[in-house]
Amino acid sequence: MAEKTTHEEPEKHFPVTKDQDLTSIPTEHESSPAASEWQATFDAMNAGVWILDRDHRILRSNKAVKQMFSHTHEEMVGKHCWEIVHGTDQPIPECPALRVKESLRRERMELVIDNRWVEVAIDPIFNKNGELAKYVHIITDITERKQAEAAAEKLEAENRHLQKAESLKRMAGAIAHHFNNQLTTVIGNLEMALEEQAQNGGLLKNLTKAMQASLRASEVSGLMLTYLGQTTAKQAPIDISGVCQRSLPLLRSIIPKAVLLEVDLPTIVPLIRGNVNQIEQVLINLVTNAGESMPGGKGTIDLTVKTVSGEDISRSNCYPIRWRPEDMDYVCLAVADAGCGITGKDMEKIFDPFFTKKFPGRGLGLSVVLGILRAHNSAITVESTPGEGSVFRVFLPVLSEERFPMVKSDTVLRVKFGGTVLLAEDEESVRIISKAMLEFLGYNVLEAKDGYEAVELFRQHKDDIRFVLCNFTMPKLNGAEVLAALRKVSPGIPFILSSGYYEEKGMLEGQSERYNVFLHKPFSMKELATAIEQTLVSSH
Repeated sequence: MAEKTTHEEPEKHFPVTKDQDLTSIPTEHESSPAASEWQATFDAMNAGVWILDRDHRILRSNKAVKQMFSHTHEEMVGKHCWEIVHGTDQPIPECPALRVKESLRRERMELVIDNRWVEVAIDPIFNKNGELAKYVHIITDITERKQAEAAAEKLEAENRHLQKAESLKRMAGAIAHHFNNQLTTVIGNLEMALEEQAQNGGLLKNLTKAMQASLRASEVSGLMLTYLGQTTAKQAPIDISGVCQRSLPLLRSIIPKAVLLEVDLPTIVPLIRGNVNQIEQVLINLVTNAGESMPGGKGTIDLTVKTVSGEDISRSNCYPIRWRPEDMDYVCLAVADAGCGITGKDMEKIFDPFFTKKFPGRGLGLSVVLGILRAHNSAITVESTPGEGSVFRVFLPVLSEERFPMVKSDTVLRVKFGGTVLLAEDEESVRIISKAMLEFLGYNVLEAKDGYEAVELFRQHKDDIRFVLCNFTMPKLNGAEVLAALRKVSPGIPFILSSGYYEEKGMLEGQSERYNVFLHKPFSMKELATAIEQTLVSSH
């Protein structure tokens, strides 16, 4: 049985006037003209209605409720309402009958009866002295409304799917543009390096340019994964006001000089759990976006921080679409501008990758903001009026020890490099450069091109291998399966899992073994060395 409970605004329903006392409702069989007229009116209602006493026992019923439950008045009178509606001896926990006695205002719930959606509402009735005397219990069939809502939700999902398809087409073209530019730089500089290999100065210069272009290409893929909420950035307790305060010089430098940045940052604000660099990136992108929206490069941006409850967060233009606030407090970071605003047509696209009204090839700012908020279990709402400005509000869950246990920092130890390492990597070019890096760091390398070969090599050399560097996605056996197999042979073997995707819980779904360190591709020599050190330290 599907159920939903709601509250109405606090008001006393069925107010009593001097000429009327609703506590003097005629009995079911009273034959006076007034009683007959009253009953005719009562029976004409489409909704099923009961009049209940103070203990929620049925005093009177109309025609609709009798038909709804296939009972006569005599069969229902004297019984509690929940005996008829739910078929129980006691009210269910969500029953509005329990709440109305305390709140003295309308209480209601939605549920399914005989495959029909109904809304049950209970209102208190007060006598002339303002004392609680009875209740009126109303059951309304809302099946058509529910069906319409379901149809609208399905249509909305289909529209979102179409919009995302358009977004993906735009994204694919933009990514190709970015990578082709960067790869042209890489290929050109490497070709020049080969031509000028005899001239050390030119060789170093061109290789440096190739490296810089490669890093920029890697940054684009990283931003796209951030948009998807896939990030391994470590999180810790953060004071949002402090982050904003420290960022003010930078924020003022990135907006037009004629734009004023006014702030309202409380000195004491609840902590949230997050990554400082990513929260700063959210702040910078929102302020940059606000500054660029100012007509003529003039106006005011308001930056505020405050605490709000989950129930006060608007669901209008709230992203991610599926996000729902919990029953807790949130820190609200708001950036308001008096700029050009956003049209209704564009509102649905502003968080899509590479969507922009400025010029082609840009537009990652707000999509990255949304991805960061996904990773923080947070959301953003947008209010905007074309020609008048916009307000972006970020909602981050307030830190609590139960939800976010503090992470103790690891003890820093120095370990010696050297020895034998098992490298499992199916992509030949990656295997070649990884081997070269490991050898540069002083290791002898055993190479495996798939998961099965990695297990066989380990069995042959398990006494010599210090640790394993293994790709996650491989033929025959993936990284998680290799980890499980190796730990059966050598339970304590240090294991680095590597992938071009960011770390996800599903990587080890169904596995009891845990790798020591996750290494995201592409990685540098320094990042590889750090991962090795962390792995060997954690295995001691």
